Amino acid sequence: MNLALLIPRRGILPEPLPPVAGDVPVVLLHGTVSSPGNFALIAARLRDEGRRVIGVEFGHRGTDRLELCLLDIVTALERELEPGQRFDIVGHSLGGLMGLRLAHLPEFAGRVRTLVGLGACFRGQPVAWNPLVRALVTAVTGPSLVQLMCDGEIDAPVPEGVRVISIVSDNDRIVDPASSQVGEVRWVRGTSHALLTTHAEEVALALADGASEPQDVPAPGDADQDLSATGHETSQRVEKL
Repeated sequence: MNLALLIPRRGILPEPLPPVAGDVPVVLLHGTVSSPGNFALIAARLRDEGRRVIGVEFGHRGTDRLELCLLDIVTALERELEPGQRFDIVGHSLGGLMGLRLAHLPEFAGRVRTLVGLGACFRGQPVAWNPLVRALVTAVTGPSLVQLMCDGEIDAPVPEGVRVISIVSDNDRIVDPASSQVGEVRWVRGTSHALLTTHAEEVALALADGASEPQDVPAPGDADQDLSATGHETSQRVEKL
């Protein structure tokens, strides 16, 4: 039994706007042991702008194997989108990684315009675990968490034509911020990992900035830290996800 599925859901998405010819909807991808309702504030903010929002629940709340999570997302978008239709993605934690992998699929080539990551686990979480601990975590939270906590960082290339904007908190104690730094990096101060989905204004601005020049925002209180948008520096170990 996956005990993590007993954790209560948080939030309810507002009723989505109907499809309009030529629109660019926003796809919301949640993290591990989460659900689309976590994006309630973001969805409401985007709806006020007239954006159609599609909340996708996948992989038994993101606890299945990563390939099954991705398959669920593909199936949902084939149902929700017109063939060839372009769209934006907002992905929290695991959802950011799933959005990046989705953009690499041949059937979605050229369709993802902007990917906004919120504490996104783009590069996994390198950590040393013995087989017993891995088996225990799989039994409690499902296999996706073990796949993310790999022995080395996950490569995170960005497909041509996709703009990635990473919103990263200096107070994220769940996903190592180094794992989240892909593309253009924008820092927020003091927000926990779970509450990154409350940054509705920052997400709306990131989605609206698609045509502007990318620029990095320095990390709060750390002027000496290298914050290049390439995101090639990753710590060797984290304590938890």
